Amino acid sequence: LQRLQRRRELLLRPGRQPLTLYLIRHGQSQANTAQERIVGGRDASSPLTSKGEAQAVAVGRRLAASGVRFDRVYASHAVRARRTAELACRELGLPAEAVRIEPRLVEFSQGGLERRPREEVYAEGGPVLRGIRRERMFYRPPGLSPDGERGESQHDVELRVRAFVDELQAAQAPEGPRTVALFSHGIAIRSFVRGILGADVEFTVHAETDNCSLTVLKYRPGPADDGGLGGWVLKCFNA
Repeated sequence: LQRLQRRRELLLRPGRQPLTLYLIRHGQSQANTAQERIVGGRDASSPLTSKGEAQAVAVGRRLAASGVRFDRVYASHAVRARRTAELACRELGLPAEAVRIEPRLVEFSQGGLERRPREEVYAEGGPVLRGIRRERMFYRPPGLSPDGERGESQHDVELRVRAFVDELQAAQAPEGPRTVALFSHGIAIRSFVRGILGADVEFTVHAETDNCSLTVLKYRPGPADDGGLGGWVLKCFNA
């Protein structure tokens, strides 16, 4: 009962404005090419590969072909997300200046685990796997990342992304319902979606967000016309 009540609170919040969100993961980055060997994470300086730049252009063309028009475009401050947004926006006829930087959209920090060999970090019986199995999405990696950021849990990431989206919904839009693009990261996107939908804590592990994939959410305030609840609706995921 408590879980159902919590889900209703997340889905339907009084005073929130209509909003369509396009959650777009960045293109392939140099960090992605090493992710099977080392622990990734925030690594805000990692640039796009040539393949990643091509993916960013392709997603921009895909959005343009669909006829979508964004009222606002935001990207995390990570180089790979910002550059993806700029390349995609160019295909949409938008200047690089249209991309607004929002630090709360950045990937989660894995603290002192970042850039260490995965085989070492995730050794069976080691402290990291024990912590993950015990605390699940609330596990917070120890130490500081090479960027100087403390480790975050998936729940930490969910809360900061949701706080930003709440601000978008609280702002009045005299022109009517808005469509907003958020260029972000894999875990950040999945953590936010998991929380919005009230999904199981294992959602982020068993779902995928590919480079330059689209995840679209729509918020309808109040009761829907069909008699159901208003609130967030997942239109597509990892498309």
